[in-house]
Amino acid sequence: MAVNEFQSASSLQKQTSPLNISPFLFNSLDLGEASVIQLALNKNISTVCIDGSIPILA
Repeated sequence: MAVNEFQSASSLQKQTSPLNISPFLFNSLDLGEASVIQLALNKNISTVCIDGSIPILA
């Protein structure tokens, strides 16, 4: 999704303030995945969907 499409999308809830991502999430996941999980933790959201096509090896 390009920037213009993202900015004009009215069906998305966009956060205006940056997140403080926990060090564990920041060091374990990519920034997008860590952001989604941190926001879910902050907002008490129990289920999220993350589309990842590249496996991460630990």
